[in-house]
Amino acid sequence: MSQEDKQGKYVFSKEGAELLQVPRQSFFYYVESRNIERRETEGGGKDRYEYNYEDILRVKEELHKRRESRKPRTKANEAKTESKSDAGTDWCTKEDLPYIFALDCEVYGIENSAPPNITYQWWQKNQTAIRVIFDANNRKDIWGCLTLLPMQEKDIFKILRDEMTEQEIYSEHVLGYEPGNEYSCYVASCVIRPAKRHFFNRLLQSVISYWCDHPEINIRKLYAFALGAAGNMGEENDGLRMIRKLYFSPRYDIAENAWELDLEHYNPSPIVRAFQNCVREKRERIDQ
Repeated sequence: MSQEDKQGKYVFSKEGAELLQVPRQSFFYYVESRNIERRETEGGGKDRYEYNYEDILRVKEELHKRRESRKPRTKANEAKTESKSDAGTDWCTKEDLPYIFALDCEVYGIENSAPPNITYQWWQKNQTAIRVIFDANNRKDIWGCLTLLPMQEKDIFKILRDEMTEQEIYSEHVLGYEPGNEYSCYVASCVIRPAKRHFFNRLLQSVISYWCDHPEINIRKLYAFALGAAGNMGEENDGLRMIRKLYFSPRYDIAENAWELDLEHYNPSPIVRAFQNCVREKRERIDQ
């Protein structure tokens, strides 16, 4: 399915993703990050936009060159590349909770970690709120965790103002997702083992891809509390890396370490813009 005129050939997102040999969500990422031209289709249909074929081929060539340059040249590099394919991502299970707690304690200390009896309540209320990345050959070896709890904003603001601790987030504070409702989420955990930090993008992308594939889950805003955010932005941690990567905005009116990401507004992050484009197209297709 494509259209061609004096401006050149254009294709729909499905064909574009096939040309790049990437998932649809990743295609939207390359549209934003590599400036693939798009235009609105004429006469309606299930796809609102179509994309410049020549731009897609340009990006395909760039990706091919990058992949070629990364091919292993030694047995050591080959082993390292092999290990990267062993990462798995999934929504947390009950059995994962003790190992998530151990990782939190290892990276941030026991005093800053929610114990399993608390995270178990979160998991019971919403089983698509805690995402993990792990050794695919040994799920007990949890490498990272991203916890996004849908909550009422009044409760989120209490946490951001330090009027309520994460250990005081109980099942009644966590919401389940229902179609037609909008949600704000509190980033309760963003942690990855230092030696596995290069896998953070995969963990983040797995959550965003799930939201893209389920547009009935309408996430409007994310809120985060980042220690070290105010006064010393040089103190890098996993929370700050996510805040910088996704261009959270400071909410000094709430607290000096409070941050907000509004997913309905323009954002310079290619990851966020790709997510917005993906959700927009899927919702339009549902409405037609």
